[in-house]
Amino acid sequence: MTRIVIAILAAAAAGAAELRCVGVLGNSGEAGAALVRFSDKRDAGLRDGLGVVGDRFGTLWDRGGSGRLVRYALDGRSLATVAIPASLNTRDRLAVVGDALVLLIEGKLHTIDLAAAEVKAVPAKLDATVISRGSADGAILVYQAGEQPTLFSWNPRTGARSDLPLPEGIGPKNEINALELANGQAVVRTGGRTHRLVDGVWTKWALNGGERLAFVDGAWWTGAWHGTVHRFNAELAPDPGVVLGGASGSFIGHLDGNYEVSNPTGIAALGEGLYAVGGLGGVVHLASWDGSALALVRRIGPVQALRGHLAIDGQGRVHIPAGTWAWTDAPDAPLRHGTGMGGNGQVALLPNGALAASAFQAGPAMMWGTLDKEVSATGARFLGVRMELPADVVACAALPEDGGRRVLRITAGQRALESVHAPDGKPQKEVAVGTVAVAAPAVHITSLAVTADKRILAGADGCILELERGSEAGAWRERSRTAAVAGESLAGEVRISASAGRLWVSDGGNHRILVCDQALSAILARFGGAAGDDLAHCDRPAEIAAAGDRAVVHDAGNQRILKLEIR
Repeated sequence: MTRIVIAILAAAAAGAAELRCVGVLGNSGEAGAALVRFSDKRDAGLRDGLGVVGDRFGTLWDRGGSGRLVRYALDGRSLATVAIPASLNTRDRLAVVGDALVLLIEGKLHTIDLAAAEVKAVPAKLDATVISRGSADGAILVYQAGEQPTLFSWNPRTGARSDLPLPEGIGPKNEINALELANGQAVVRTGGRTHRLVDGVWTKWALNGGERLAFVDGAWWTGAWHGTVHRFNAELAPDPGVVLGGASGSFIGHLDGNYEVSNPTGIAALGEGLYAVGGLGGVVHLASWDGSALALVRRIGPVQALRGHLAIDGQGRVHIPAGTWAWTDAPDAPLRHGTGMGGNGQVALLPNGALAASAFQAGPAMMWGTLDKEVSATGARFLGVRMELPADVVACAALPEDGGRRVLRITAGQRALESVHAPDGKPQKEVAVGTVAVAAPAVHITSLAVTADKRILAGADGCILELERGSEAGAWRERSRTAAVAGESLAGEVRISASAGRLWVSDGGNHRILVCDQALSAILARFGGAAGDDLAHCDRPAEIAAAGDRAVVHDAGNQRILKLEIR
């Protein structure tokens, strides 16, 4: 009781503070019924997109995780979701034929009648390996692989089909991997070769650049890695060639690219120089065309999962693994300084604003750099120092030692690794490896924070731990535990971030954000408290990062990032 009274008096003395949401990042629907939500199940390779298509009603369609098809307005709002068979097969595809959507899911065709009173996926009772995105006379191309492969046109309305001859050599060891219709002419790709059907005879074509085919607005478009799109004329000559992205990305130095459109799954023409480009992860981007290049102008989709990886610097730049936003960006703003990395645990910001974090880039790596440009990732082969790069890092923070350039990483198995980093965040050496001992083994650490008085705190299951160094080199242990602040219990996964003498607490089980004094004796401000999807609530908040009077939090249940500010 005494502690509660002291906390209340301390809060009153400090003056009441208001914690407000001042905007959303990373969810083009922003709030309420318009929010974009992908299904929970995702493929580790982010192979969610079917290939965005546009319909005659001026809306867009693409898959949002396994078992869910999402319909979007062009301003990024979610208009509807349709249940589809659960799958994340890399060969799954989507096409539009008049008022019908055709879906290839796990080798089976399904149709959706957009003009029907009830929009739902209906099995077509037809197997397929590959389908074309384009159509002619109400029919698409369908390829069925096997010992006796077949290629035919198929009308989803009538079910009528017409067989086509196969290019020479097509069989179990040389399958067709892409189909398209261009001006009514069949085009296929097998291996690295392209063939077109002219007067009933297949002829070879040369096509370089990209892995997919789309004939849109009288031109050929293909997608490639590193956020790259190529454009060719009707005869497959570069026109002008690369129109988005950097082709070889960071392998040959810095080239701008947005990796959310890496190896695009589809492109759709929307009229007046506007296109929709679908990325591997299912996020769609609108892009304007000036006759020579595409420029991304709108991001359509959510931020579904971050694996602990979220940062904000003193200038308000907000970083997730795919890139960076400015504090002033709108919910549908494309990311800047795109990266092709997957996040792996919390981000540590050094005192000068440089970051250090674990990541994935063709294997475990260290991510480092500043948020005013594309950050780098370096794997074990190229670090130049001996250093462990575990794949299960969950918590990370810059410690006061070594001028604030010593970073502590904690894994899901509660191993502790300490390393010293250069001023730009690049690892220089590993200085200690040990373990973290907690009083209750079932408590798992989620995040780390270093207070202004240099205490090391850890968010965990339903509590906040204070850590101290153990008796052995590299070892850490629990010193104390706080399960309630000012008499209010914490619940679920708790994540923390410290800045400006305050501790920000993402209290996931209670659907709220608390701002506390660093002694954890008083609540200075709060946000939320009940699950909701408007701008006054959150749903299972997770990752949090603070800088001064600002913080960003991953509102996991609503698949968005909230911008919070103390007023």
